[in-house]
Formats: sequence, structure tokens, C-alpha cells
Amino acid sequence: MEGKHRPTPHGSLLDAFVSPAIRSRGVDEVRRARLAAATGLLVAACSVFGLAISVVVRAGLEPFRLGAIAAVGLSAAAVPWLLRRSDRVAPVGHVLTGTFLFGLGCLAAATGRTDLAVFFLQAPAPAVAT
Repeated sequence: MEGKHRPTPHGSLLDAFVSPAIRSRGVDEVRRARLAAATGLLVAACSVFGLAISVVVRAGLEPFRLGAIAAVGLSAAAVPWLLRRSDRVAPVGHVLTGTFLFGLGCLAAATGRTDLAVFFLQAPAPAVAT
């Protein structure tokens, strides 16, 4: 039964985003698809949480920062849909990478620090290396 995909209880929600074409390519491809879907949902949830906290505490973020957080959240939320529609994991990984780098660039521009990339570029590499 090696190479055959079996849904697991912890992966059942994420399996909804994995297309049958991806499932037919084997277990490794299904794992990568699940990772991409989970990462997209997690980044989108963090963006919503960040926007909600800024509204609750009346942080008064500038439109640039609010727009950047919303753009990152929307593009990350589109990842599971893209995964289901494209039947490919690699382009979705590129979207996640672009989303991350866009958010990092906006963060660096908003704070005026260009050395932020050194700290953050190594952390998400396993997540976006799909």
C-alpha cells in the first residue's frame, strides 16, 4: 500500500483542498499540498487576527500597513483555492513565497529597516519549498 494516499483524521480538513490529480501523484505530493494549504490558511488567519487586534486596541495603523496586511491575508487565503484549481503544488508554493516576500518588503519599508530579511528569510523556507 506504499505510495497510495489514505486520508488521516488530522488531515481530513486539508484533504478538501487536495485535488484528485494531486492525489494520483503519490503520498509525497499530497503532503506538500497539505503543507501549502495549511500554510496559506495559517497566514490568512494571522492576518485577520492582526487586523482585528489593531481595530480593538485602536492602534491607528496607517493605510499602507493596513493595506499590506490585508493584501498578504487575501493572497494567502487564495492559496487553498489555487491548489484545488491548478492541480499543481509548485506554482502554489511560488504564490506563498511571493506573498511572504511582499509582506516582508512592506514590513521593511514601513519600519525603515532593510536588515529584516536576514532574520526572516530562513524561517519559512521549509514551508514554501513545495
